[in-house]
Amino acid sequence: VVGSAETVNGSITVGADAQVADGVEAVNGSMTLRRGAKVSGGLENVNGDILLEGAQVDGGIATVNGDIRLATGSRLTGGIYVEKNKSWGNWGGNTRNPRITVEPGVVIEGPLKFEREVDLYVAAGVTLESGRLDELRRRLTAYANDRLAPHDLVPRPRIDALPRHRGTLGQSAA
Repeated sequence: VVGSAETVNGSITVGADAQVADGVEAVNGSMTLRRGAKVSGGLENVNGDILLEGAQVDGGIATVNGDIRLATGSRLTGGIYVEKNKSWGNWGGNTRNPRITVEPGVVIEGPLKFEREVDLYVAAGVTLESGRLDELRRRLTAYANDRLAPHDLVPRPRIDALPRHRGTLGQSAA
């Protein structure tokens, strides 16, 4: 059991079945938690990917620009928080949205709070705390209302082949 782990410019990997009593923090570095790893505190970074490979985090995940991937079998208590980027200008040239991927068999207990736009991918079979479903629906509806016009919601039939029509004498016409 390790008390905590911190870095400024480097990655942190918590090995399989390892335990961290407090949190894990990085400024410009990725974090990987292997299968069976457990962090009793939270994970925090500014830049860098965060990957849980069937691990457990009890204090939530917070990032500004990092991608988050919760792989099958992961358990997260405390939710996900993506903070608004408050830096001056676009120093690193990174204007893309953080990508949040939640794979099947993941359990999330806690809020999903996004202060900035994210690309959210949630697989079937993910368990969210039931009290958070209304919040997620409200956020998805607000996002859709801001970005979709009524014509975006009109069904568009797709034609796979040209129809064959029969003439009045029973002959086929192309």
